[in-house]
Amino acid sequence: MSAEERPSPQRAKLDAAARTRNLRIVIVALMLLITALGLVARRDGISRVIPDLWSSARMLLRMIGATS
Repeated sequence: MSAEERPSPQRAKLDAAARTRNLRIVIVALMLLITALGLVARRDGISRVIPDLWSSARMLLRMIGATS
């Protein structure tokens, strides 16, 4: 990588901070989803939660653009 292609140290710091922030957001979202699924499983029973889990996973994948 040549000197022209390398990001500036300031830009590299900002990119690293953005990646860290995004990772934290994803981790918190997953923790909330797992907690919600646990509460629903306790209330409704696991046999009713599994189909809901798959539909929620599909919805999340569509939201982040992983599927068309």
